[in-house]
Amino acid sequence: MAAFVLVVGVAMAYAASGGKVLTDPWAGLSDAEKQAQVDAAHAANVKYLEDFEARHGNPRSLPVIRVATWAPPAQSVGAAARQSVLVLHAKVTEVHFFADPGGGMPHMNAVLGPIEFGKGSATTPIVVTQSGGPVAQPGGKGALVELEDEDLMLPGDEVLVLLVHAESGSGYAPVYGAGVQRVSAGKMSGHSAELYGVDGFNFATVWTAIVDPNVSATAFPLRAQTD
Repeated sequence: MAAFVLVVGVAMAYAASGGKVLTDPWAGLSDAEKQAQVDAAHAANVKYLEDFEARHGNPRSLPVIRVATWAPPAQSVGAAARQSVLVLHAKVTEVHFFADPGGGMPHMNAVLGPIEFGKGSATTPIVVTQSGGPVAQPGGKGALVELEDEDLMLPGDEVLVLLVHAESGSGYAPVYGAGVQRVSAGKMSGHSAELYGVDGFNFATVWTAIVDPNVSATAFPLRAQTD
């Protein structure tokens, strides 16, 4: 993820070149010049995110860019449920975005209001950390960066979440891939639901299966992905 700002810097370099995609955008640049482009891209991202947060921008208004990660998604929703310390049906009450001072991917904290606990228990507020957030784009525009196999939770979302303790030791993080499932009008929806073949399923059907203490590790398996 530390190389993420480099990718954004390249994208900005493409735009600056008049829309022409170069074979090697670093050709002819010294190490200092390359670093200057990376630093400029990071500075632009930080400013955009901080301005977005200060004006309480609407993340739903931004186009989504999905970023590949080395981490494989959970092989099934059942396996993710077995791994989780907390399985929760909840509403997202607020979200706050933060820039990475090291130049990597932004992150966010989502505050959840519990509707029902399916596994474990926790005091409120329940804070869940995810990687992703607003980044700058050419022309003063922005985009919302998300990991390729995980939806970001947004304010007002109804979600089914499968959580582990965050690496920071404070709060929670989703099991990657299956850990954030959106619910709309009583049915499963969203990118993760599509990944695990539950898009359009009744929420009650999925909930009953995964909160079973003996849930199968093969329940709702990851679907084959094609490029």
